[in-house]
Amino acid sequence: MNNFIKAMLKAGIIMKSESIGLRIYNHIKLNDEYKISIQCSAHHHCSPRRLTGIPHYDMYEVAFIHNEGGFCYPEKLIDFPRKQELDLCCEGTVFDYVPKDLVEDVYNYLKE
Repeated sequence: MNNFIKAMLKAGIIMKSESIGLRIYNHIKLNDEYKISIQCSAHHHCSPRRLTGIPHYDMYEVAFIHNEGGFCYPEKLIDFPRKQELDLCCEGTVFDYVPKDLVEDVYNYLKE
């Protein structure tokens, strides 16, 4: 199982509504500066865009949050080997339809 999926399961759900296909996971602390939000449900930019088990998604919605508050782009990502690929998913402050392997790589890179 992917490290980020283990972290999502450990972080837990803060809101869920089966009737409308919504599920929101707590943010995951990466380090002393940043948290990551990884989301997947019918209301997020993920694939499939429906409510199913976390490992069954191919793509996820991702955002980075500064521990002092607010969305951000972590400075450490400037040297991330797959930065160009990640940037293609960026829509303002949220990264849409991020492939599972890229989520895993960025999670592990920022967790170091």
